Amino acid sequence: MRLISRIPPKLQKTSRFIVVGVISNGIGYGVYLLITWLGVPHKIAMTLLYCVGVTMSYLGNKKFTFADTQKISMTIVKFLVVYIIGYIVQYVILDVLVDQFMVFHAFAQLAGAIVVAIYLFIALRFFVFNTPIASTQ
Repeated sequence: MRLISRIPPKLQKTSRFIVVGVISNGIGYGVYLLITWLGVPHKIAMTLLYCVGVTMSYLGNKKFTFADTQKISMTIVKFLVVYIIGYIVQYVILDVLVDQFMVFHAFAQLAGAIVVAIYLFIALRFFVFNTPIASTQ
């Protein structure tokens, strides 16, 4: 990750969030496509993968993205609240786009993931892991 260390400090958290997000969402989206192809309904598949993604995100973002030094007990409740809201947003996007507008579920899942990722970065940065930028240098 030497490349990230060359990025200005104010952009490092964004860059790290993107790295964690691309890896975890890329894997998750591939698994989503596989299990829906195998017959698992799209909302159940999204729910299962969201639970796995929450764990991966907490571990990746707490240390790597935000270099957070707070005790887990100080961040876990806020983190879970943020992710529950993200889940609801993702679920509603799937419900509206797939069930009401008949958009192919894979496209709706991808669109929802992008919307939720933007929300999550803002919420994690300013609400959950709100450590000063200078602490990551």
